[in-house]
Amino acid sequence: MVAPGAVEVFGRVQEALRKTGLASLRDLQVQESEEVVVVSGSVPSFYCKQVAQETVVAAASGRRIVIQITVEPPLASLPIPNER
Repeated sequence: MVAPGAVEVFGRVQEALRKTGLASLRDLQVQESEEVVVVSGSVPSFYCKQVAQETVVAAASGRRIVIQITVEPPLASLPIPNER
């Protein structure tokens, strides 16, 4: 069973991620149980991951948080092996 205030926290976290203006943060998945808020997905930079973490902490109102965000840069920015 989900605690009565859980929907509020879930909604606050999702809305806060949307309000950052970073498109990649809108695609993160937010899940919540009575004890924990889990945010997962991937972002293109460590900057985006840091913004996501700080945003979630501020919006979660002291709830326990698990961050499962990976950084996966866009393929265009990766060097091509053996290219000269």
